[in-house]
Amino acid sequence: MSSEQGKRNTLNMVQGGLCLCLAVLMLAGAWSLPFLYESTSILYKFGMDKVLLRSGKVMGLTVGVLLFFQLTAVSHLAFLERIFSRTPLLHFHQNNGLGLTLLILIHPLLIRGADNFASYHLEKKYWPEFIGAALFLLLILFVLSARFRARLPLKYQTWLRVHRLGAVIILGLFFIHLLFVSDTFHGGLPRSLALALGGAETFLLIKIFSRALFGSNK
Repeated sequence: MSSEQGKRNTLNMVQGGLCLCLAVLMLAGAWSLPFLYESTSILYKFGMDKVLLRSGKVMGLTVGVLLFFQLTAVSHLAFLERIFSRTPLLHFHQNNGLGLTLLILIHPLLIRGADNFASYHLEKKYWPEFIGAALFLLLILFVLSARFRARLPLKYQTWLRVHRLGAVIILGLFFIHLLFVSDTFHGGLPRSLALALGGAETFLLIKIFSRALFGSNK
């Protein structure tokens, strides 16, 4: 190995470590919000009910960060592909999707468990929760369709277009649910962070769709 190649490898390792540290910081920041900015629903909970509700919120926020990672992994960002290469990023995208599925299943169980699994009444005030339920079903279907794509009666390009459109719908529903289901995100730093994350994901979506439309290989 040449000294120049060795320097490039060392630089990639350092940059990769910085990327991983940034990812951990994003997750830690999301996990801290239910503790630093308690919602009204948490304030009126005690004991195990409080633990369940807060844990459910942490799981939900983790899903939001992992959705950002999902987009990042398939956005063909030059610096990421230089550091990690394209194939490992695609593998991460697939495995991260499985992790998302697990969290999606746990999140509503913890949230509803904090209220002894009491059902919601069909009232207008619960519309953010109903958005969350729709998002839950769509995400499960989305991940399963990706996992078992080879068994679907669709050509790959057709499936990919549906997959991309589904990603837009899922992200839209997620941010509607996030911004309105809890008063934590009604204003202040949490709302600003959520909007910043939404802006970053919108940028990545535009990049993905632009690449698909104009056939860029970069």
